[in-house]
Amino acid sequence: MQIRLDRLPWLQVLASSCIVVQASVTFNIFGFLQPVSYLVLFMTLLFFLVMVLLFCRTPKMSLFDFACTMFFTLLLSFTIVNGTDIKDCIYICAGVLLTILMFNYFRNNLKLIILSMGITFSLLAYANIALMLMFPDWIFMTDEWDSYLLGGNYNSIGIRLITAIIVNYVCVRYYRKWILNLILLIIISIGTLILVGSMTATTGVILFTLTCFIPSVRLQKIAFITFFIFYVLFQIGVCFQGEGLQDNPLAVYFIQDILGKNLTFTNRTVLWDAAARMFWQSPVIGYGFVDTDWYNAHMASFAIGPHNYIYSILLNGGIILILVFISIVALAFRRIWPNLDRTGGALLLGFTTVLFMETMEVYPHFFNFLLLALIFYYPELKTTWETENPQENLEETENI
Repeated sequence: MQIRLDRLPWLQVLASSCIVVQASVTFNIFGFLQPVSYLVLFMTLLFFLVMVLLFCRTPKMSLFDFACTMFFTLLLSFTIVNGTDIKDCIYICAGVLLTILMFNYFRNNLKLIILSMGITFSLLAYANIALMLMFPDWIFMTDEWDSYLLGGNYNSIGIRLITAIIVNYVCVRYYRKWILNLILLIIISIGTLILVGSMTATTGVILFTLTCFIPSVRLQKIAFITFFIFYVLFQIGVCFQGEGLQDNPLAVYFIQDILGKNLTFTNRTVLWDAAARMFWQSPVIGYGFVDTDWYNAHMASFAIGPHNYIYSILLNGGIILILVFISIVALAFRRIWPNLDRTGGALLLGFTTVLFMETMEVYPHFFNFLLLALIFYYPELKTTWETENPQENLEETENI
């Protein structure tokens, strides 16, 4: 009897769960988790190879899939050329490309993948707060690294939680009762972020939650366009200015008087300046995927990385990589726009919220590309909802 791996649900469930765990969990906070980290990494690489084999049997690739593949192929190539962190780059590329391959291969029925990710994200969020309450030593730690199950650093928890909320928001379209888990997850997420003191992430989660209550698609479109333009202007007019912000009176007024922040954004302008300096030394291909030692040697020792996602891409792959990333975002936005409803509008607003959070932080590529995959494959998601829940889809349409 021939076994059809593409029809076995356990492949979708296990692979989806492994991807989320591998990208979200910091295993070195407890020694007993180290063997688990090797197992999860092995399973992720194994599932990646399985999906590559399945894809080769029936190769079909959209322009979005090709652009994503090109992004990580270039990232790995530039890393090899520069001799930087090749091993970790391979792990990261495999995890993200596994996600893209699964969305591509199972595009006609993504239900199991979305639900598996939603459940795994939820369990991890609950496990994180449970460990914080059971082992409250993190309250007294002066070293902020490797203190939390999700991401280690308190600034890294936010992207895991907001992505968990966005994915579980999508899950509600499959089962109405899932909203109970979503509400609990939002409460736990806000509580967790307030406890650890991550105000950027707390604001992001609250902002996305509020956008879910926008009553019509028309208003969502206006909110998205306005927010996205504001993000682009903030990236160009503030982040790209670096320490030159103090010479811009309009920026000084906006940051100090409107936002109530200091001009350094907790010394981030120093990091942005250092990132810009390093970028211009290798503007075309960057330096590949670099590690902590590289950042300490070439930028600053008081913090790791540029604390800005766009600068991170520029350092990793220069102009070439950032142009590919912009193309990926444009392809995803273009495909969802004609199929936009309130859930799709929330996805766009959620991704833009993450982008804005990333003006101050650098998060793993996985979370950005997972959200982009959800946006690009939204028409396929809508098809499954229309088939399984026609009445619910009618109600959604009536709100447009």
